Formats: sequence, C-alpha cells, structure tokens
Amino acid sequence: MPRSRTPILGVLVATSWALAGPAGAAESRPVLTVQTVYDQLVTARDVSYYDVSTAIAGQQDLLVQKFVQADGHCAIAPPRVGAAFDELLGWVRDRKRPTPGEIP
Repeated sequence: MPRSRTPILGVLVATSWALAGPAGAAESRPVLTVQTVYDQLVTARDVSYYDVSTAIAGQQDLLVQKFVQADGHCAIAPPRVGAAFDELLGWVRDRKRPTPGEIP
C-alpha cells in the first residue's frame, strides 16, 4: 500500500543546532526553535545567527525562538516540547504566531 505524502507545514526544532547552515535563512515554513538557557554546545551566539539570517532573507516573520529554564544540550522536558509543538500547530493551522520567550 503506497504511503500518502503529507506536506510539511512547519518545523519544530528542539535545539537550534539542527538549523545550522544556509537552510535556516532559506526556510519558507514557520520555524519554532526551543533552546535551554544554558547549552554548552549551542550558545546564545549560535542562536542569534537565526535572527540575523532570517532578517537578511526577509523571512523574520517565519521564525519564533523560545527557551526553557534548564541546563544542558537538549535537556528539554517532554511536556515543554509538547507545548512548543502545540504552539507550532496553532501557527500553521490558525495563523496564530507564537510569542517569542519562555515556555514555562
């Protein structure tokens, strides 16, 4: 039985590491990133790259960056990933862009 192909309408990144490179600037779908406040592998400087690159590409309206109060690379609790995913779905389905900032 052939699989149906559902178009990808949004991107949830549990750490900004996955967007490294030109793809971050060329993204044409909503992108919501979630970062811990202290990540020894992906620093705040790395994360700021996405603000700059999407602004240069004129696509800053497609990027929302969120953070969680946690330490460590990808130390994001499943309920917080779920909350971020729900916000991404609301953005894609209802065009309600999430507010950047903390996920409690």
